[in-house]
Amino acid sequence: VPTTSQHSYGEWQTVKESTYKENGLQKAVCTVCGSEITEELPVLTAESISLSDTKCSLETGENIILTAVCDPVAEKPEEIDWKSNNEDIATVESDAGTAKVTGRKAGTTEITASVGGKTATCVVTVTGASVQYQTHIQDYGWKQGWKMNGAVSGTSGESKRLEAIQIKLENQKYSGSIQYTTHIQDIGWEIAVLNN
Repeated sequence: VPTTSQHSYGEWQTVKESTYKENGLQKAVCTVCGSEITEELPVLTAESISLSDTKCSLETGENIILTAVCDPVAEKPEEIDWKSNNEDIATVESDAGTAKVTGRKAGTTEITASVGGKTATCVVTVTGASVQYQTHIQDYGWKQGWKMNGAVSGTSGESKRLEAIQIKLENQKYSGSIQYTTHIQDIGWEIAVLNN
């Protein structure tokens, strides 16, 4: 604490504690005249942060809760920043010190929690129902086998008729529908059909 010919300041007193997001504040009072000086305290720096899980799996539409523990302890839940590396696969929403992770589509991404210069990561794998289909092609029959999730089934540039199509769902947990469209010779792509 500084001392001048006019002032003699006592020990620093904490007015506001630092957090991971905001600076703190301390003051000292002159023992001669009672005047005060203040000084800003730096934001906290984390020693460590860890998550309740480092790897997890969930299905599309399902959610799990992740908990972050940091040292020093965060005074407010919003001090911990949560991020999904790919929100098309999984989203993350902070909620009272925890984070709700929701599966959006099949794939793998990372959920990251950051605080005070430290980060922790959970690898999230999202699974879901798989749409599988096969087509019966002129002169080829069914021999192309089952395709899935957008892969082309049939031929291109060979003028072969699509004579039949089979569609099925694998690993289906919830009820749902299949929407499909076909490309017809001399006509092109038909309007998508929803099959309940």
